[in-house]
Amino acid sequence: MIKDHFVCFYLVSSEPSRLNSRKGPMHTDKETYQIFRQCPQLLFELAEIDDPGKCSMEAVTVKSLQRSMDGLVRSEDADQPLNIIEIQFQRAENIYNRIVVEMALVQEANDMRSVRGIIFFASRSLDPTVAPWTTCVQAVMLDEALARREAALPDDPFVAVFKPVFESDDSKPEKEAATHYPHLRISDQPNIDQAETLQMEFLGWFLERFRDRSHKEIAMRLDLPDIETLQRKVAELQQSE
Repeated sequence: MIKDHFVCFYLVSSEPSRLNSRKGPMHTDKETYQIFRQCPQLLFELAEIDDPGKCSMEAVTVKSLQRSMDGLVRSEDADQPLNIIEIQFQRAENIYNRIVVEMALVQEANDMRSVRGIIFFASRSLDPTVAPWTTCVQAVMLDEALARREAALPDDPFVAVFKPVFESDDSKPEKEAATHYPHLRISDQPNIDQAETLQMEFLGWFLERFRDRSHKEIAMRLDLPDIETLQRKVAELQQSE
């Protein structure tokens, strides 16, 4: 069973993904990366891989590819395989070819240590299923994995944070925002830094999805005490970008 993970995140989309938004595309890649960076265990849980224990993410560069990967998740146990991860919110026909090349190069750069490739697709329609690479790369459908997690953990904050992105019915995230948003902080699952990241990304996605709403309407939906509180949080969100 896999317990240690070297995880490289390379977010390939140059344009924002078009998911559930009222007008135009939503930004998803950077926001999803920030969630996984703060909560690396979530990656392994969604992929149904054994908990690697304490780990952290750092930036890495594959010199032979002359491009940066956004993150390396390294467990404190150095004796386990390396996992190369891609996150896909847009369709890319060459995604399997790209990750296989990355797997080979990372393995070569790490004394031929065993590797595993995992691609997180936003939905099954984005998976090009390119043979023969589907036999050596694990594909995880993020929407399906989150649905399974919600069935097992209905109040899970890591499910709630993605609601503005994956919920198809506009009325549900609006009605449930006042429940989901504060729960991201008060839940006993995330730590303080994780909770702040979850709230920040939820707010950003909620503002994007309901970009035709006024700040007053948004503040009411999130059950914030006043517009000034929302404006302060929006300023913090903009500073983090």
